[in-house]
Amino acid sequence: AYFDEPMNTHQLDAILSINNYHAGFAAVAKHPALTVPMGYKTSGEPISLTFIGKSFEEQKLLTLGLAFEKLTHARIIPKFYQ
Repeated sequence: AYFDEPMNTHQLDAILSINNYHAGFAAVAKHPALTVPMGYKTSGEPISLTFIGKSFEEQKLLTLGLAFEKLTHARIIPKFYQ
């Protein structure tokens, strides 16, 4: 019910969280979560965006995550891996 109520009330496809903070809550509530790169702090530390979806709607999360990555191009390969 933690995620169901706001998702149903506001007709949301996903709830967003920064840096995977709410993924544990999602797991306990039996909701899928997908984390994708969102950018970097000025220190170079990566930051991420977590999409939390409705139970059994993993495909929707994958679609949202792919769309976000294609729009932002936030993932940067570390220079020592190139």
